[in-house]
Amino acid sequence: MKLTIKSVFAAAAVTLIASNVHAQASATLDQLLQEVKNNRVSEAKLNKAREAEFQSARADKQALLSKANSDLKAEQSRGDRLAKQFADNEVKLTEKATELDQATGDLGEMFGVVRQAASESYGRIATSIVSAEYPGRAAFLKRMSEESEGLPNI
Repeated sequence: MKLTIKSVFAAAAVTLIASNVHAQASATLDQLLQEVKNNRVSEAKLNKAREAEFQSARADKQALLSKANSDLKAEQSRGDRLAKQFADNEVKLTEKATELDQATGDLGEMFGVVRQAASESYGRIATSIVSAEYPGRAAFLKRMSEESEGLPNI
């Protein structure tokens, strides 16, 4: 926006100077030479101002580019760090799954035996005469014998 305003200002100044030059018929060559020198100086000032503005804009854009590059590097290093952490977690997860399989493998047989015994006991208690007097005695054994996955709940 500054560039547009300055460009409009410069164009107006050049137009004004040009109209003054044409409007006033120079009486002598010395006056004409002086006007040309003045115009050259004012145009040089305008050009210097434009160059300074361009350099400032260039520096701003360079700063934005360097910030974007540093942000990119930071995010890439974060991504690498997270990828390494993910890989490490995958290894840990595999190790823990193996440990769990080993632990439940040893206990799995025991739970199978407990379920089988609970199933047999349920059959005996459910058909006993005492269960007719005390209903609900076999509910725990029934639940325990029917649980096919996981650890039995007490």
